[in-house]
Amino acid sequence: MTERFAVPKLIAAAVFAAAFLPSPGALAAGFERTGDLNVARANPMVVKLADGKVLVAGGRTTGNTITKTAEIYDPATGTFTLTPGQMAEQRIIGRGVLLASGKVLIVGGQSDSSGPRTTAELFDPATGTFTNVSSTMSGNRVWPLVTRLDNGKVLVSHGCCSGALNADLYDPNSGPTGTFSPTTGQPSGSFSNATGTATKLPDGKVLVAGDWGTAKRAQIYDPATNSFTTNPGLMVVARTASMATLMANGKVLLAGATGGNQMAQEASAEVFDPATGVFTATTGTMSAPRSQGYIAPLPDGRVLVAGGAAAWGGAPNSSADIFDPATGTFSPAGTMFIARRQMNVDNPPVLNDGRILFAGGATGPEAGPTFDGPTVITELYVPDSYTAPAPGSPPPSSPPSPGTGGESSEVPAVTAPEKDVPESAPGTSVSTGKMRMASGSSRLQVRIRVPGPGRLTQRGVLVGARGSRAAAPATACRSTSLVTRARTVRIGCRLSYSTAKRLQGRSLRLRVTVSFTPTGGAAQSLSRTVRLAQTEPSFTG
Repeated sequence: MTERFAVPKLIAAAVFAAAFLPSPGALAAGFERTGDLNVARANPMVVKLADGKVLVAGGRTTGNTITKTAEIYDPATGTFTLTPGQMAEQRIIGRGVLLASGKVLIVGGQSDSSGPRTTAELFDPATGTFTNVSSTMSGNRVWPLVTRLDNGKVLVSHGCCSGALNADLYDPNSGPTGTFSPTTGQPSGSFSNATGTATKLPDGKVLVAGDWGTAKRAQIYDPATNSFTTNPGLMVVARTASMATLMANGKVLLAGATGGNQMAQEASAEVFDPATGVFTATTGTMSAPRSQGYIAPLPDGRVLVAGGAAAWGGAPNSSADIFDPATGTFSPAGTMFIARRQMNVDNPPVLNDGRILFAGGATGPEAGPTFDGPTVITELYVPDSYTAPAPGSPPPSSPPSPGTGGESSEVPAVTAPEKDVPESAPGTSVSTGKMRMASGSSRLQVRIRVPGPGRLTQRGVLVGARGSRAAAPATACRSTSLVTRARTVRIGCRLSYSTAKRLQGRSLRLRVTVSFTPTGGAAQSLSRTVRLAQTEPSFTG
C-alpha cells in the first residue's frame, strides 16, 4: 500500500530548496575547506579556547624560520585573525593546554636561536597577549607530554633531548604566573617517552605510552600520589610518534608508529583498557602508516585518524580512516585537501559543533629545500552528526557530550505530514518512531524509542529516480549514534552532496534503514522507503 501526502507546492518548493541545495563543497561526511591561516605554519601549537575559538601559535614558517606570531580561528565566521601580541619566544613542536582560568599554557618546544626550551608562557584571550612564566621546567621539553589534571594543575613530562626524562607539575595558582616543580615520584628512567603519548583516563590518572626505540612499556601517573608506576601490561607494538585518544567507552586507542630507530612502519593500532591494564590489538589496521598523524574522537563514539607519514619526518599522506570501537576495524573516511603531518598528539581540536579543525601542519619531509613544507591551508572534517546552523543563529556554547552523537536537539521540522515508522515485531528492541524531513539542512530526521544503551545507525540507499533511468543502489546518507540510556532518540542522516544535487528538478527514492544494537544484544532494524521531491515529499510503505 502506498500513501501519498501532498504539500502545497509554494510552501514545499521554498522549504526543499533550502533543505537540499548545499553550499559549494559541502560533503555528507568528509573534509571541506575553511578560511586560511594568515601565516604558513608547520607543527604549530593548537589549542581550543574556552569560548570555542582556536589558538594557533608558532610553528615553522616560510623561509625555514620559526615564528613568534599567533592567530585565532573563529568557527562562526571561518576566518583567522592575528593576535595583537606575539609569543614571548619562537616555538615549534612545543605544546599548549587550556587552563581552568581560560588562559593557555604553552610549554617547551624549540627555537631557531636557543634550541630546546625549558621555558613556558601564558596566552590571555582577553587581551590577545603572551606573558613569560617566571618559573622554568626541570628539563628541556621538545615534543613534551602535557596533560591538564582534574585538580587544575598540569602534568608536563618527557620530551626530546638532554634532561627530558623527568616530569614537572605546573600549579597555575602559585604566584602571578604559576610555578613548575618536579613531581614527587619521577618517571621510570628505563625508557624516555621522548615521542610518546599522554592520555588522561576517566579516573583522573594519566596513561603515558610509547617511546623512541623498542620499549613496549607504559606508565601510569597518579595525581593522588604525584608519582608514576609501571603499567603491568605491555603494549602490543613499540610505538614512536604514534597517536592516542580517550574513547567514549573509557578505553584508549593508540594508533600508528614511525619507521625511526629501526622500528617497523606501523599501520596497526591497539586499545588500552584501564580496568585491566591490558593492551589489545585491534581487529583491523589503518589504510596507511601514520607516524605524526592526527587523531580525534567523533561525536558518535568513533575515532578519526588522518594524515601522518610512513617514516619519521617523511613525506605525509592525505588519507583518513575512521575507527569503530564496536567492531575494532577501520574504514576509509575520505581524503584531506592536502597531505600533512603534525608532531602534537593533542591535535586537531574538536570544535563545539563536532567538526574537527586541521590548521597548518608539515606538508613536506624534514629534508631538502621544502623543509617541513609549512602551509596556510586549513580544512574541517565534518562528521555525519553535524547540522549546519541557521543563518544568524549563535554558535554552540559547549561541545557535544562524548558518545551522544545524534541525540542533540532536533532541527525544526517542515510543515510536511509525517509517517509513523511501524512498530517492530514483538520482543524486539526498537519501538515506534517517526521519519520527517527537516528544514535548514540536507538531513533526514528519525525519531525512535530505544529501551536502553546501545548503538543506532541510519543509512539511506538511493533506489531510483523519477524521470531518469533507475539509479544503481548507492549510499545517499549515513549516520551513527551511541545511546547511553532508555529514551526517545532523534538521529539525523545528512544527504551527500551528489544526492542533494541530483534532487534538483526530480524526485528520488531512498530506502532508509534504522538499526539498533543493544549493548550485548542482537541488532534490530526498521526500514521505510522515502520519496524526496522539491515540491511533493511523501513516504511509501
